[in-house]
Parts: sequence; C-alpha cells; structure tokens
Amino acid sequence: MEHTYLSYNYPIVIVSVLVAIIASFITIELIGRVVSSKQKHEKKWILASSFIWGSGIWTMHFTGILAIRSEVPFDYDILISIFSLGIAITVIYFAFLITLCKEMNTLRLIFASVLMGLGIASMHFFGMLGLNVHFDHSVINILLSILITISASYLAMYIFLKVERRRLYIYAFPIASLMGFALSGMHYISMKPGTMYHIEKVSNLNTTFRFSTSSDFLLSIIIVMTVIIVGVTYSIFRKENADLLKLKLTELHLARTVQEKSLPLPIQNERVNITSFYQASEELSGDLYYWSKTDRDQYGIFIMDVMGHGVSSSIIGVSIKSYLQGVLERVSEPTMVMKELSDHMVSMFEGSENPFYFTAIYLFVDTKQKTIRYVNAGHPSGLWQVKGKPIVPIASTCPPIGLVADLPILSDEISFEDQGRLVLYTDGFIEGISDNHRVQLKVMKEILFSNQEKDIEEVKSQLLKVYKNHLRESDDTCLLVIDINGV
Repeated sequence: MEHTYLSYNYPIVIVSVLVAIIASFITIELIGRVVSSKQKHEKKWILASSFIWGSGIWTMHFTGILAIRSEVPFDYDILISIFSLGIAITVIYFAFLITLCKEMNTLRLIFASVLMGLGIASMHFFGMLGLNVHFDHSVINILLSILITISASYLAMYIFLKVERRRLYIYAFPIASLMGFALSGMHYISMKPGTMYHIEKVSNLNTTFRFSTSSDFLLSIIIVMTVIIVGVTYSIFRKENADLLKLKLTELHLARTVQEKSLPLPIQNERVNITSFYQASEELSGDLYYWSKTDRDQYGIFIMDVMGHGVSSSIIGVSIKSYLQGVLERVSEPTMVMKELSDHMVSMFEGSENPFYFTAIYLFVDTKQKTIRYVNAGHPSGLWQVKGKPIVPIASTCPPIGLVADLPILSDEISFEDQGRLVLYTDGFIEGISDNHRVQLKVMKEILFSNQEKDIEEVKSQLLKVYKNHLRESDDTCLLVIDINGV
C-alpha cells in the first residue's frame, strides 16, 4: 500500500472555489423567486435551487479531488459518486422545503440547517468512499468541517428568510462568496492534514454492480455538470423573463386601452365640431388632449406633450389630465389654468434631480363673444384659419410648464366674426411631415388652404396622408381639427 502526503494544484483549487461561489450566487437568485412567488410556483423554484446548489457543491467537491497531486491515478465508483450527488440535491431540497414553505421559527431553522449540513458532509464522505484511495483524516478536522457546513447552511437559510429580496440581490455576490468559501473550506479542512493510501479496490462496499472510471472521465463529467448547471439556469431565467415580459406587455396593453378610452369623445354641434387623431409610439403615450363644455357657449380645449416616451411620461400625462379636470371646474381663464398646472408640476417634482416638464396649449373658446383666449406653453404653434384670410399661428406665449417655479404665463387672444378652423398637434405629428420648421408650416398651410371648403374629417384625412407618407421615426402623435362657429 503506497502512501502520499496531500498536496494540491492550486489553480484547480481556485476553480473549485469559483464553482461553489457561482452555484451559491445562482441559488440566491433562484431563492429570491421562492420568497416572492405565489404558492403554486414555490416548489418549482425550490427544486431548481436545490439542483443548482447541490450540483454546484458536488462539482466543487470532485474538482477539489482533481486538484490533488498524485502519482497514482485515481479511479472512481460511478454509482457511489452519483449517489453522493443525489444526497446533496435531496437534503438541500427538503431543507429548503422545511424553511421556505412553512411558517418559520428558530427550531425549524436549526433543524433544517443541521439536515442540510449533515447531508452536504455525507455527500463529501460518500464521494471519498468511491475513490480507489484511503485518506487518513484528522478527527478534529472532520468535526470542524461538519460544523462549518452546518454553520454555512444556517447562514444561508437565515439570509434567504430574513433579508428582503431587494437587499438580497444587492448583496448577492458578497453573500455567495462567503457561502462558496465556507463550503470549499469544509472540503479542504476535512482533507488536511492527511495521508493518502492507494488501495486496490475502488471501495470496500459489496456493490453488485460497480463501475469505475478515471480522472479524465470524471473531468468530463464535471464539465458536463457545469454545462448542465449553466443551461438549466439560463433556461429558468429565460422562461421567467419571457413570462414576465408577457405579463408586462399584457398590463401595458390594458393600460393603453384605458388611456385611449379616457380620451374625450368628439363634439359635434352647431357651435363646435371637433375631430381627433391619437397614436402612441409605444404602448403608452405622453401626448394627450382634453376638452370640455364649460358653459352653453364656452369650451375649454387642451393639448399637451410630456417630455420623453413610455410609462413615465404617460403617468405624468394622466396626472395632469386628472388635475386639469378639477381645475376647469373652478377657473376657465387660460393664464389661471396654466398657473395651477405649473404649480402642480413643481410640487410633484420638488427636490427631484430630473424634473419633468410638458408643452401645452390651452384655449378658452367663447362662441358668443367670438373670442379665443389661449396660452401656448412652448408647444408647436397651432393654426387658425378663416376662409379667404391669412392663416394665423397660435404661437408660444410662455416657456414649457414645469421648467421653473413661478413661471411667467402670458396669454393672447383671437377674435373672429362668423366661423373659423383651428388645427392643433404635437411635435410627433409636425416632425413627421418635415424636420424643417418652415417646411412644416408651409405644407400645413397649403393643405388647409386647398381644403378650406371641405369638412374637418376630410381635412384630417389629408393631413394624416401627408404625415404617414413622410413619417421616418415613430413618435407619440396627436392631431385636433376643430371648426368653430360664432352665435
């Protein structure tokens, strides 16, 4: 019987520690799903976590064996080696099941930790039993390694249960490193100091079916196990991300439907006739419009464009629209309306490093007095058309809302005799026609002039035809065409 004092190939030792750390890191990610998942999904995540961590610890163990320098080639009993893998996965599964699916208390936590620790230690010693060598272990080191394993198991359980998922992800790598070093330490402490004796049989067990293999074959198995761990993890995360994306898209689609349904219905009467076009570049839009009849002969008309796209701008837009509805019940003067909206925006983002703002036009139409008073807060100029007369721009009268507190808000007024046509839009529409401001206004005026005898639906159709023919990049888009008749 030959004997050799243990020495290691340290680069392989480092690899074994990294395997333990990576397996622990993935387990933390998966356990986070258990903590936050619904009951029907808990066992799925527990099984995945147990397989990943158990396989990772097993792979670390045999990578550590491969790190031993030896002139005597190692042989392994495949059945015992596979049995040791089964031990690791099974005890981790039941330990997780005890702690994560039941009401937790200290006694249950300690029991699960001891179960897991002894199971991992059993995996280690059964794996050693399947070798064609005998290790003269130190009893003290064996007991110390078992204590380390139980302590590491308790630490893992405690962290999984007590740390919030958000913080668990923040500290995932340090926690995984601590657990990886602890589990690797268990392996190497139990092996040192020790003497290795070569024996003829692979094991002393009377196994009816015994298959032995070499270190090269074991290395192949380790590589395959590593690929399986990575593959299973990738599949789990990909499936979860796909399910999460599907859920988010469903929610966004519902939110978009609600947003579209909340837009006001067209007005068609002898005084005001309004038609509109609305299109979001994404599921949700920061472009919105609103109108209301404030009196028999008076109407408030509002169009806005929140900076940015998507969910954030949409939420702000919905907040502004909701607040506007309450404002219009109290005041109708454009400067007062915009002042209240400005104060609302400033209060929402007070102290924020990235305040939002929006451009908007609010018009107060009085068909009896035949006036249109308006405020244009940095919005693309609207257009006012009276048959046979030059088109008048609804130009900007103040900066966008939300840029600064105590914004100076100025209004302007248009008077008309009988009737006229008003066209309002967001920058997504006008920029779809051209990037050049002069070209934009020229094209718009030409369309309005050539279609001044036609009804607003046909005018809208002509405007959208030009818009869609020149559109190069999708953006949130609103278009309003309004006929106003004096009493």
